[in-house]
Amino acid sequence: MTASPKKASFWLAFDCIPADKNYRPAQKHKKVLIESTQSAVVTGPAGEEIYTDKHGRIKVQFHWDRDGQKNEKTTRWLRVNTGIAGGQWGQVAIPRIGQEVVIEYLDGNPDNPMVTGCVYHANNKVPYELPAHKSRSTFKTESSPGGGGFNELRFEDKKGQEQIYIHAQKDMDIKVKNDHREHINGHRHLVVGKDSLIVIEGDAHWQKDKNERIEIGQNRHIESQSSTYTKFGQAYLEKCRSEHHAKASRKIVMDANVELTAKVGGNFIKLDPSGVTIVGSTISFGSGSASRAKNVAALPLNVIQGQEEVIAKAAKTGTPLVSDCASNGECVDCTV
Repeated sequence: MTASPKKASFWLAFDCIPADKNYRPAQKHKKVLIESTQSAVVTGPAGEEIYTDKHGRIKVQFHWDRDGQKNEKTTRWLRVNTGIAGGQWGQVAIPRIGQEVVIEYLDGNPDNPMVTGCVYHANNKVPYELPAHKSRSTFKTESSPGGGGFNELRFEDKKGQEQIYIHAQKDMDIKVKNDHREHINGHRHLVVGKDSLIVIEGDAHWQKDKNERIEIGQNRHIESQSSTYTKFGQAYLEKCRSEHHAKASRKIVMDANVELTAKVGGNFIKLDPSGVTIVGSTISFGSGSASRAKNVAALPLNVIQGQEEVIAKAAKTGTPLVSDCASNGECVDCTV
């Protein structure tokens, strides 16, 4: 406080503080710095397993804190160090309540603590027994709340047993905006416990250099909105235990360059370049009474050439073919 007389005037200057503020003398010593690291335990409200704010910060309780209740009031929010952090991209792994973490201080300032890592101990043990699995690296999480499940990305680097293992406790989604390529030098096994759905909006191409075997426990349905083309280099064999139906709205064409045979039991119809051969214990034309052959072995096509009218009449009336034959069954070639 200073005062000076000046032509019958009085001048005064002074410093003051509000009445509700406590006066403290100026700090003459330097601020304390913490040069070392410390460890602490992650804390949070009762009943929670993961406690954080919108910035991914956590709260901890130091081992020297005798009054701490291991709840959400133990410390201020502490930032968590991570491998990479960007604008809404990077790596996030929030330390969970009960984990032991390592604390460091920016520039040694005790008011700026930061979580720089986590450590295992006797209670929080490593995921796999060591040193038995010392060549194994893993990123393994635990289902929350309650545990009982996990997601894992694991690397095995043991010589001759190298492996990348992925475990999804529930769903797994993979999204590829452009191409996806797989190259497998050995075998590939795919086991689906329930349904499988594949949607291909463009073309699909499958190339198999060797054999393919498809086993279906129940029904199989194939529907093509346009045409279906099937080409085989050699034989095409089909076997049905019960029935085989082929239906076309307009026509069915069967074309063979050498031979076409329809066979039921010991009866058959054979078409080849030499003609048409019909073999059967009974040969019927029309829907009436059938013509019953005696010791019929074959009915060559040349037997009925020129007898079209006779065959048509027999088919309409249901009468035996032989009784209407112009040769009355006495021709040399006729075996009817």
